[in-house]
Amino acid sequence: MKKPSIYSDRYRNVKKRVRLKRKIVLFLAALVLFLLFFIPYLGDKVKEFKANGNQFPGQGQTTPLIRPTETGGTSKPATTATASSAEESNVLKTTHRLPNGGELSIEYEITDQGLVRYLGVQGDEATFTYHVSPKEGQLLINTLADQGLILYGPELKPEDRSINTYSHSEKGTLKREDYLKKSNFLWMGNARFMSEDVILFESHMSRALDKTYIWYYKITDGTYKLISGTGSETTKLIQSTDKGYEVEIDGEVQLITSDLKVAE
Repeated sequence: MKKPSIYSDRYRNVKKRVRLKRKIVLFLAALVLFLLFFIPYLGDKVKEFKANGNQFPGQGQTTPLIRPTETGGTSKPATTATASSAEESNVLKTTHRLPNGGELSIEYEITDQGLVRYLGVQGDEATFTYHVSPKEGQLLINTLADQGLILYGPELKPEDRSINTYSHSEKGTLKREDYLKKSNFLWMGNARFMSEDVILFESHMSRALDKTYIWYYKITDGTYKLISGTGSETTKLIQSTDKGYEVEIDGEVQLITSDLKVAE
């Protein structure tokens, strides 16, 4: 069969079809490549959109307005409060005056239920120690100069719970003011909550300076008593645990249980 002439219509039509097929193939190839790259990119953008609360990055944000100052300069844009500063704004403070004239700043907040939640105490750490109860609704301040005990409850009112006297079976009534005159005598120190009703503290009461004991004080009735078996030269309170309160006695860690006895 005779080949069509390059000048014939048939030849031109064949060439057009060939060029059209090439264009279609190139278009389809470009489309496939486009989809291969665009679909993952689109998926990432959808995830980013959802992660930003159905907003694209930058959407919903406004540029701070910078106003000219009277001197022709510019003032710094106002900064938005951060989450930490917002939390700090919820912290309330009340002032407590110590017997020596010093002041303490008691930090607290009011919960959604309208209850006081104690956070801590700021002041000269050389004049006091403090401890917050397990439920954070009470705060004790153990003053160091007079070794007293101040208790703050849910009404934010200080109550003096200091132990002023102790009845000794042989020596009779012992007074705090007399024993504080003795050098290095510990009447009440390192007071801590064991529970919402029980406060533990270290003391030399009952014996002499060579031994320290753990005492307990009950908030509900104001009674206080030495915990038997806690006397030693190294006795000190350590920390609260699920099983009781850990103490060091003669260099060993012991446990004071909820019935206010040393676990055997």
